[in-house]
Amino acid sequence: MVCKDKNDPFIQDKPIWFVTLKTGKRIYQDDGRPGEEVSSAWLRLKEYCDRTGEEIETIGLKFRSHIVENFLPRNCSQFYFCKSIVGNMEDTKEFYIVGHRSGNPNVFFRYWFAVPELELVKSEQTNRSALFEEAIIINGKRKV
Repeated sequence: MVCKDKNDPFIQDKPIWFVTLKTGKRIYQDDGRPGEEVSSAWLRLKEYCDRTGEEIETIGLKFRSHIVENFLPRNCSQFYFCKSIVGNMEDTKEFYIVGHRSGNPNVFFRYWFAVPELELVKSEQTNRSALFEEAIIINGKRKV
């Protein structure tokens, strides 16, 4: 099940992604929600889109009152999300990596946001083969 309630107490005071679907519905990240068989909200969103035929229009990020939107083009054919932790002996930093497919089917643009600040720290192009395949949502790919 996906979270459709922006006021859900479970997601308050957490950095989250939110997705606007082409139908205007919004879905909110609720990783680790008790009672869900699949902990990752992104994987549940992928299954939801595959099952219902819903398609992603755009992705945003939110932490408390800070909202980051419009960093991706609208209506991309493929979207990407994963979490990353980068560290050394003195410091560890968490990131949300959000991306989309470019015009080239083998190239994705990725944007690295520091969490919880949601500050863009890096943008890059990468080959699709370097991505986790399960983290890619393809619009229009409906399972029957």
